Amino acid sequence: MGVSGLFCESIKVKTINFSIKNFMQNILISTSPKGIDSIRLEKKPSLNNQNIPDIEHRARHQLYEYFKGTRKKFSLPLNYENCSEFTYKILKETNKIPYGETRTYAWLAKKSSKKKSYRAVGQVMRRNPFLIVIP
Repeated sequence: MGVSGLFCESIKVKTINFSIKNFMQNILISTSPKGIDSIRLEKKPSLNNQNIPDIEHRARHQLYEYFKGTRKKFSLPLNYENCSEFTYKILKETNKIPYGETRTYAWLAKKSSKKKSYRAVGQVMRRNPFLIVIP
């Protein structure tokens, strides 16, 4: 038996089962009167508050539909007020990318008129405040 055979025998596969409902409890949606300020994933479930604002309810409903596979585009008011002009441009361009398609950071940098700023685009995407809604 070769090295690869020994290696394959030692790997243990662990499957993780979760439901969309449980996953949705780990999504933290911050809102303000101007719209959604951020959408983040948390390790601990958020409090199950029955008095959530309408905008958060709509966001959770649309995210649930997205994860079920019945929604491909979001229609939520996103508040870009805390974003720099560059971040705003990058997130707006990213939001225009059709469902199921991808683009490079260099492509996004060219769209922002700063052709060599692809590393900065990577940082914008790393800090994306609207996780999932703007992939």
